[in-house]
Amino acid sequence: MSRKPFLSLVAIPAASALAALGITACGSGSSNDATVVQAAATAQFLTESADRTATVESGRFEMSIDVPASADVPKGFSITGSGAFDLESHRSQTTIDMSGLLDAAKDTEGAEMLALFGDGKFDIITDGDAVYVNAGFLSAFLGGDDAKPWVKIPADEGDAVASDVSGGLADATALLDLLRDQGATVTDEGQADVNGQSTHHFKATISVADALAAAPADSSAKAQELIDQLGTQAGDANLPLDVFVDDQGFVRRMQMTIDGNAFATLAGPDAAEGGPQQMTFTVDFLDLGESVDIQLPPADQVSDGKDLGARFGDLGEASD
Repeated sequence: MSRKPFLSLVAIPAASALAALGITACGSGSSNDATVVQAAATAQFLTESADRTATVESGRFEMSIDVPASADVPKGFSITGSGAFDLESHRSQTTIDMSGLLDAAKDTEGAEMLALFGDGKFDIITDGDAVYVNAGFLSAFLGGDDAKPWVKIPADEGDAVASDVSGGLADATALLDLLRDQGATVTDEGQADVNGQSTHHFKATISVADALAAAPADSSAKAQELIDQLGTQAGDANLPLDVFVDDQGFVRRMQMTIDGNAFATLAGPDAAEGGPQQMTFTVDFLDLGESVDIQLPPADQVSDGKDLGARFGDLGEASD
């Protein structure tokens, strides 16, 4: 069996971790509520915190994937993203910067494929079922041009194409479903500051299968997608999570570091051939309950994407 290049190994868990973030919240909660919640190092408390956070209708998020230097990637790299969601208007916005990955991939297999992303910086806006993508050079492949850099992707192809383009970064809160494992082991790590917010830090080890099996029915499809993207053995994985919960019981940060055996379990036997690897995925929830203003791109800068499923199919075949 030939050894896969490092960036191919990273792609599976990286995309899956990011794809776990889905705007699935509903309700009318706010992190401005004055009620103080008693923190407890229990699986039940983490589940309640996830439920509470999932009721927030608007806010912002920041996220990153950090891969440290190794023999395969001497300089290491980071992929970053930020955005906002507004469930009342059914809109979300995400800005993604993959320039670190592109720089790290310059002299590796797959560099030609990644060149489609230009400078690696692009934007995704969702409006109901519609998805708008501005992805630099890749926008031309989607059907855009210099005059109309935004591409409106048809509803029946929007989710899949946006996930392919962004590595899953176009979504933002179903990662909370990982906190639903009632058999998780949880330890109290004390107080910690997250973006100027006082939080309680917990370490947990969760079963992916048990957590996602307990996900609400309305997010079960996202949960299954997460399992599929994590890899064929993801259902057997136990993952370490760092969870930071504020005094009102809202999740402010989730962090997951995958290395060694966990990485091999997720990515499959080829990952083990590549040697121990490590990546840290972090998502921060900011300004929960605060209003956000997500504007659609000007109509005269938008092209209609057509036959995108066929185009991405051809691209996938070319990269095999």
